[in-house]
Amino acid sequence: MNQAGDILIFTKDENRRLTVHFTVDEFRCPCCGIAIVTLPLLRLLERLRDLVGEPLIITSGYRCPKHNAEVGGAPDSLHMAGCAADIRCDAVEPRKLAQLAGRVGFFGVLVYKDGHVHVDTRNAPLVRLDPA
Repeated sequence: MNQAGDILIFTKDENRRLTVHFTVDEFRCPCCGIAIVTLPLLRLLERLRDLVGEPLIITSGYRCPKHNAEVGGAPDSLHMAGCAADIRCDAVEPRKLAQLAGRVGFFGVLVYKDGHVHVDTRNAPLVRLDPA
């Protein structure tokens, strides 16, 4: 692990528990195997998990630029900085999960048609439902 301020960087072979409910592997890029995650993202995800009281599934954490392009991510996606995650919770409807994410302090919250919720730690509010 390498730590630069609030940013944690993990190589392919490193795995460990980051919080009570989340591990490095949940944030790993499927393309290169690297995991980058920021402490503010982890803190907010842990708060959300505590509020929901049910497991949150990270469907996308860190993305290297190559993987981000492959999945059609925005060129300036916060996933590439370790500041975003796409999540779902089998026990909570996506719109409700998005509302709860806003309540715990996420400013970037998007609900996608496929049912996952994007959360990020941007500094200005953005809430959209069913983005194009």
